[in-house]
Amino acid sequence: MSQTSPDEGILRRVEAEAARLQAAGADKEVAQLCFQGLNRFGDTIGLLTPLAQTVLKHGDLTRAEGYLRRLLALQPENVDTLAIHANVLTAQERNEEAVAAQYRVLDVAPDRQDTLVNLGMLLVKMQRAEEALPFLRKAACHAPDDCLVHTWLGYACSALGRLEEAIGSYEVVYNDPQHGPAVSIPLAIAYRDSRQLDKANSVLGDILTREPGNAVARFSLAQNQLTVGDFKQGFANYESRWDRPDAGRPAVPGQLWTGQPLAGKTILVHDEQGFGDCIQFSRFLKPLQGMGARVLFQVRPKLRVLMQGVEGIDAFVAPGEGEADYHVALMSLPLHLGAEADTIADGPYLTIPPEAREKWSERLGPKSGLRVGLVWQGDPRSQAEVGRSVTFSLLRQLFDLDGCQFILLQKFHGRDEIVASDLPVNVLDLGEEIDNGPDAFVDTAAVISNLDIMVSSDTAAAHLAGAIGVPTYILLKYAPEWRWMLDRPDSIWYRDMTLLRQNERGNWQVVIERLHRILQQKSAGAD
Repeated sequence: MSQTSPDEGILRRVEAEAARLQAAGADKEVAQLCFQGLNRFGDTIGLLTPLAQTVLKHGDLTRAEGYLRRLLALQPENVDTLAIHANVLTAQERNEEAVAAQYRVLDVAPDRQDTLVNLGMLLVKMQRAEEALPFLRKAACHAPDDCLVHTWLGYACSALGRLEEAIGSYEVVYNDPQHGPAVSIPLAIAYRDSRQLDKANSVLGDILTREPGNAVARFSLAQNQLTVGDFKQGFANYESRWDRPDAGRPAVPGQLWTGQPLAGKTILVHDEQGFGDCIQFSRFLKPLQGMGARVLFQVRPKLRVLMQGVEGIDAFVAPGEGEADYHVALMSLPLHLGAEADTIADGPYLTIPPEAREKWSERLGPKSGLRVGLVWQGDPRSQAEVGRSVTFSLLRQLFDLDGCQFILLQKFHGRDEIVASDLPVNVLDLGEEIDNGPDAFVDTAAVISNLDIMVSSDTAAAHLAGAIGVPTYILLKYAPEWRWMLDRPDSIWYRDMTLLRQNERGNWQVVIERLHRILQQKSAGAD
């Protein structure tokens, strides 16, 4: 029969006293006793456990993480210690270590609910939604009514475009009076992206009834209204973009213009949002001159040369330059000019300098068929780009059309699939040659002006071709941006644009097959 050594007996009494003090909430005394015990006896579970818990209670993550690591050296498969350690790493934003630690917990306890949820949440925050999905689904099976689980499962599914599943999870939360408001906006967006606008507007209406000043909800409602062509209400609500968190109007001279008479006045218009937005809405500058105004245009330097081809600009100014009676944001012009959906597409409004057009005509060489430009991807870092891009491998199906000469105008992103030596003779890749200087789209515009047809996904190049007046086919995802509306084959913005839409989410093959037939017919007619 083994006997307890004197030191071992003392250790057990110290550990028991530490546990008693911890239960009594005497945190200072717990820490002091544990420090003394560790100095005398070294690391023990009975001393490190209350010490780690006490320093964690007081928010000292760094020291807590160190004590927990020492605990795990003594009990490497203690699931509670593993879980706490993983959560501390998460709180410290040591994300990669935290993920590994959460996985280690699940190796020991595969069904541990809090870890399934914590790992899923962390992976979604790290934009690893695909990896998060099985953990959140499993957690939802364990707790089918848990609002936290369904909130994050909804986020993961939304990020992956699994909208039906996302909506199902969001609806579980939305129907809970306490937690519902937290998912109102994501649910409304999921409804919109699945083309259920009535349901989306109902949710947004509920938000605005509770919170009339909710700018995010009003901005979402504006996009839905614009999608169905309600310009009056849509553009009025679109002004809420300036009231959203982290937004705000730039500091520009003059009074805010909301439709006042402009005869003899100077108005400064500042551009906003993406390059495509600037190209699309620059058509509204000319009517300001028609009202008797002198128009100053504050535009990003990269677009200034291109915008010289737009009528209605008296002078370009940089931020901080120019004196004006009024100022207005470019995308506010349709509201204050009273634009209507059936009167916008009034023909080309961007001209290309003849010398630029001639330069790229020489580079293209003699025509050997229908000249077709191709752009298939925007900036993948933009949230708006999700689901909009087409893969180059799909577009290769067009290259068997002998009556067409294809001009690749894709810059930067999306060029990884191009192998120059593998391109057929009827394909010319200009992506590395165009717009390598400080000015955006100048070469692209000149090339487009030499084309018979432009084909693009939803990118600035599509707006550029439409503004120049080149017949354009734009490839659209199932639920596109508001400006393309729903179902109609034409664009209210560009007279010579045809909209080729997915008939189901993610199905580009049907779109490419339809485009193939169109180009085949047109190339036969060109012969």
